[in-house]
Amino acid sequence: MKVLLAVSGGIDSMYMLYRAPELFPGALYAVAHCNFRLRGAESDGDEEFVRRECERLGVDCFVNRFDTLAYASGHGISVEMAARELRYDWFGQLCAEHGFDALATAHNANDNAETLILNLLRGTGSKGLRGIPSGPCKTDVGVASRDRSRPWLREREGPADCKQTVGGMSEAKSSGGNFNAGQPGPLGILRPLLKTSREEIKGWMESNGRQWREDRTNAENEAKRNKIRNLVFPVFAEINPSYIRTLGADMERIRQTDDIAEDYYQEAAASIIDKGPDGSTLIGVSGLLALKHWRYVLWRILEDCSFSAETFDKLCILLERYRTEPLGTVTLSGKTFQSPTYTLRARKKQLVLQARQKD
Repeated sequence: MKVLLAVSGGIDSMYMLYRAPELFPGALYAVAHCNFRLRGAESDGDEEFVRRECERLGVDCFVNRFDTLAYASGHGISVEMAARELRYDWFGQLCAEHGFDALATAHNANDNAETLILNLLRGTGSKGLRGIPSGPCKTDVGVASRDRSRPWLREREGPADCKQTVGGMSEAKSSGGNFNAGQPGPLGILRPLLKTSREEIKGWMESNGRQWREDRTNAENEAKRNKIRNLVFPVFAEINPSYIRTLGADMERIRQTDDIAEDYYQEAAASIIDKGPDGSTLIGVSGLLALKHWRYVLWRILEDCSFSAETFDKLCILLERYRTEPLGTVTLSGKTFQSPTYTLRARKKQLVLQARQKD
């Protein structure tokens, strides 16, 4: 198995690099480093440090320098999103060109807890409460388009195929086979540190005299994630010193519950959804309203279509009236609901969902 390690030079990714022989026993691995050129000499210093450590360790190191600000401006997206697209496209290209089976990232237990709180505040539903997939899981690495149509009966990431190893780390089993090596995506993503806290990482690095680079922006509180990390989590620690472990256990239980809900949704959606000749999605009204949990199924169908909570509530009120009031007193036909990206038109027997044409 060949694994590409995403290494920024920070404490988490350097920990992953130093412990790679234990995390990926028997695997061949190399490093990919992105210089996003956002912090001037500091970014260049990160690149030089990663190159030097890789040379000292005898590990191949791939480096790419991006004009992140120009990319963000040209695509009308945030700098954070631009950096994400640039790095994952490049990671996918590297894996395709050099035959890597998987990409490993250094997300840790603290990152996972931060993601949970961010998703709670964003309102992502149960999908967001699962936390970061521990892997191996599939993602569209190397395909950065923001305009993909949603697969209605999609497969979500499978359960984590991990086992505990040294230092509280989780090790993705290498026996799971090839993760589409040689293709631009989807690609296997391994996150071996999701059960390892930042405190454990720092303790090991310091006790073993290892070096890393500090990103000064991590101490700034402009980014939402930094606000949670620097301002909210210290309060959590006062309430429950083991809050990272507690939130991790909660996410595991949520994943188990969500898997049950997923099975229900897949079976229910398959019975009421058809494809129209024009590519639209057709939702059978009678079949939908016959479901015990029809609101949940409808929400799942529409969850990635950018409908506002207010619009969804109006749609549910209309359908509930149609379901409960005397036949013929409530008319569906002609009612239209819109989001920035989709239009939902109600007919007598169907809801017709179609992507809106770009201007």
